[in-house]
Amino acid sequence: MLSKKKKGKSLWRTLLAAPALFFIAPVSIGLYLTHPLPAKTTKTPKEYGLHFEDIEFFSRKDQVKLSGWWIAAASKQSKKTVITAHGYMNERAMEGIEGLQLAKVLSEHGYNVTFIPFL
Repeated sequence: MLSKKKKGKSLWRTLLAAPALFFIAPVSIGLYLTHPLPAKTTKTPKEYGLHFEDIEFFSRKDQVKLSGWWIAAASKQSKKTVITAHGYMNERAMEGIEGLQLAKVLSEHGYNVTFIPFL
């Protein structure tokens, strides 16, 4: 008699676990991969000795408000500009690849640099 009860309990556990394994887990993983928690920007260009402005503008297509940093070329007025956009699961300063250090080098070589969010 006990073995029948144990079999019944294990059958119910299996039936209850199936949705978790085949639905809840994949949906949760998919949501995590497509909707990551936003990374926080902890550094600014000022920490690298760069003068910068906070900028805001609207995208042409959908009128989405974009905000970022404008770093002018260090040596002179320049018509050359590098526009950067952080990658997936990164943040504006791109600390993982030293984005602000790259901006400093570009500025010293006569390029304006713009950091904008990636859409």
